Amino acid sequence: MSTTVNRGSQILGWDYRQEARAKIFNRIFSQLIPAGIYSGAVLTRISGTNVSANPTVSQPTVVMIRDANNDALNITTRIEASSDIELNLDDGTNAGYANPAKPYIIFRFAWSDVENNFMDMKAVAWPEDPTFTNADQIWPTDIIVGKVLFEEETPSSGDYIVKTTQPFDLTRRTNVFIPDSSLAFRELRVQSPEGVGNQKKVFVTSGSINTSNGRQQVTGGHYPTSTNISDTTAQGRIDIVYVDESGNIQIEEGIASASPEAPLYLNRKVLAEINRGPSRTNIIGTDIRQVNETRQGMVSSDEFLIKNVNDYYTEDSLGRVTIEAAFDEIYELWASILAGPGVSDDSVKDYHIDWGTAADQVSAVDVPIADAGGRFTATEVEASLQEIAGVGRTTETVKQNTDDIATLDSDFTTHEALEADTSTVHGINVVTTIP
Repeated sequence: MSTTVNRGSQILGWDYRQEARAKIFNRIFSQLIPAGIYSGAVLTRISGTNVSANPTVSQPTVVMIRDANNDALNITTRIEASSDIELNLDDGTNAGYANPAKPYIIFRFAWSDVENNFMDMKAVAWPEDPTFTNADQIWPTDIIVGKVLFEEETPSSGDYIVKTTQPFDLTRRTNVFIPDSSLAFRELRVQSPEGVGNQKKVFVTSGSINTSNGRQQVTGGHYPTSTNISDTTAQGRIDIVYVDESGNIQIEEGIASASPEAPLYLNRKVLAEINRGPSRTNIIGTDIRQVNETRQGMVSSDEFLIKNVNDYYTEDSLGRVTIEAAFDEIYELWASILAGPGVSDDSVKDYHIDWGTAADQVSAVDVPIADAGGRFTATEVEASLQEIAGVGRTTETVKQNTDDIATLDSDFTTHEALEADTSTVHGINVVTTIP
């Protein structure tokens, strides 16, 4: 703090012993509170050439507007209008008709040290150069109320009137975020029930919310509408109240437990938790915990994009892949494998199996045998092949054993003679040659 040195050429909002001038008073909130429309200023079509900015049913038109003179005092003035502000869009360019070259309706105010000094409403054009201060174009200090949309009264006539349906474009309207944020805080509040028969419900205030199905309007009232939230048992329970992607209020009851936990939020817009102890048959305000006050609501899996870095999935015409589309594609591939040859007809193709003798591969030891004739004690191919080689044989191969059997058979077949000393041995006639 210093009483002698002014660092940075400071200007106090209201200095000690300073004169009580309105101009100085109106700079107190300049650049602290945003300029713009706080309430009202609702555009209405009156006729083909006339529009008006009206207060709402319960609130006047209130704006904070910067001084168009843009002098060093940085004046921002609060202006309130309790009745309609009407504007004729016929500027004489085409008598009897509106001028489509000036579609923007703006508020403009230039401070002057006089008693009668009022805000003006004008129709102006969009400036190509925002720094150019043409009186018939938007100035940086103007408040945009909206843009008028025109149509020709008769096709190709060049005579323009205000559109009879949806006549205004409000995308550039200078709304102030403070009232909007305050409204969002009051919307979709979960409160204790009121009235007979509602003790097992909760009251949810109306509001709007953005979901994957667009902007949804939620009707206020007691929920659930046709049933009740069930009583708790010998243990407590935490339930959640949420809004689904269609803007409907839903309640999911938790699991009773000595230490209960709320159901998983997942991607749902959860408004509040209802935390009740054991044996509760009603719901009171202290049971309700508000969760958040944003307008972002539930988004479905078909609205979540994935990167698809390795190009595993088919992209749409805009080069996008959603979680839902990726899961669908995985399922379709799986279903096609199940329905294709090699699975549905109980036959297996070699490309379906990882053949080999490694630990995680399929080999003969994994293939069972039916052995309907009871020839083997083994139950799978590997052990059965070992039985074929013969018990006690450890080095001979099946092929070697087969070759030995074939050699013996050949020896018996080609043996030509058997010599004997006598023709009779123990009463058996012995011949000299085996036929």
